[in-house]
Amino acid sequence: MKVLLIGAGGREHALALHLAQSRLIEEVVVSPGNPGIASEAKCRIEAGERVEDWLALAQEEAVAFTVVGPEAPLVEGLGDVFRAAGLKVFGPGRAMAQLEGSKAFAKEFMKEYGVATAAYDTVKTLAEARQLAREKGAPLVVKASGLCAGKGVVVAQSEEDVQNALEDFMGEEIFGAAGRTVVLEECLEGPEVSILALYDGQDIYPMVSAMDHKRIGEGDVGPNTGGMGTLAPAPAFDAAAQEDFYEHILRPTQKGLLHRGFRDPACIFFGLMLTKKGVRLLEYNLRFGDPETQSVLALLEGDLGEIFLKALSGTLRSKDLTFKKQHAMTLIGAAPGYPGLYEKDLPLSFSKEQGIQVFHAGTRLNQGQLVSSGGRIFGVTATGEKKELHERLNRYMQDNAPAGVVWRRDIGAS
Repeated sequence: MKVLLIGAGGREHALALHLAQSRLIEEVVVSPGNPGIASEAKCRIEAGERVEDWLALAQEEAVAFTVVGPEAPLVEGLGDVFRAAGLKVFGPGRAMAQLEGSKAFAKEFMKEYGVATAAYDTVKTLAEARQLAREKGAPLVVKASGLCAGKGVVVAQSEEDVQNALEDFMGEEIFGAAGRTVVLEECLEGPEVSILALYDGQDIYPMVSAMDHKRIGEGDVGPNTGGMGTLAPAPAFDAAAQEDFYEHILRPTQKGLLHRGFRDPACIFFGLMLTKKGVRLLEYNLRFGDPETQSVLALLEGDLGEIFLKALSGTLRSKDLTFKKQHAMTLIGAAPGYPGLYEKDLPLSFSKEQGIQVFHAGTRLNQGQLVSSGGRIFGVTATGEKKELHERLNRYMQDNAPAGVVWRRDIGAS
């Protein structure tokens, strides 16, 4: 069978690679894809930018099902359009996607169904936000309600930082309409953990945990990014934390999804923080995380094509998701200047090394030369023992990353 994968980043490169390894899949059509995906066996890239492009492509290629990588098409309603046309798609419709597309909606959902999360207030005017922030004091987490490519969250340590973030989001509107409604949230402390889970419209099946590193700088300093690297499984996510997550987050979420009639098969990403008072949910994403997917799929033992088919037919079971008893690590190489204004068109060349997979994220071909085109340019992933992974992947980055490219050398170091 043939499948369609929508997206162009490192997450999609990882999904394409693992789908192509399925015994059931003859070809993976990826739109718009990237040069790295195009080089993989059984993978083909096709142009496409809008929902109607991808609908036409899915129909022309007569694909068995479609997997959606990025969040924007899902929030726009791609899932609804595809299902209305009789096509199978792994991803939520517009209503369910609001759990990611609107942080205000997501927090209301958490509150209604008793999901353990941070205390919060939702504000819709700058004057109201400024007054409430003064009353609450710092530290405070300021979140733009809409989609901001992972950059719409400021952990403000001082009242000045809070007011500056509010001015950026609601006054200057640096994220446009996405920042006009803001969530002011209690500042929690503790390790962050990501859980990717597959939802078949009835049950939620978590995959192996991962620890993302969102800040640009080593030691978790500097601005937030889309993610600078991951380690799986997450060291801090022990059996007690897992049970806490099941009891106070996963099961209430499942109850809420069913009560609201949200039954679209999808990946549910739980962004967690392990606090002294227990596990708390920071956010939902309704798609595979990037760069969590690269590490999680590296440990997956099953056939990804078969897993998707079971999820789409409501027959997925826990035994279908088994993982290697190893660690997986992913390091991201980011362009100079990222996550602000960053350089482009850096010449790229990646050596082949046994056991290290390079995933393209922001790359393109310029007259046959591979160059950078995005803020997060590429990632490298490997599996094995944690200390050895840290050494191998950092050595690979030193040998292959262009001058000025930034990566986190502290991931997996301790």
